[in-house]
Amino acid sequence: MGTAQQQDRHVGKKRLLSLLTATAVTFAASVAFVTGAGPAVADPVEECTATKGAIVAVDFGPFGGDVVRG
Repeated sequence: MGTAQQQDRHVGKKRLLSLLTATAVTFAASVAFVTGAGPAVADPVEECTATKGAIVAVDFGPFGGDVVRG
């Protein structure tokens, strides 16, 4: 078997590997797009208290204000 024939054989393997990889990536992207993530839902208002929950800080510096924490 000559050098040219060996090179053709390696190119064929690379093409097959590239095709399989592209197929796998396309399939994974399709599954991720179709299934998607569920919508984010906030906790009910009844479960929020003044001592338990999230702390929110808003920086009004660009508008001439202070950082407000609540």
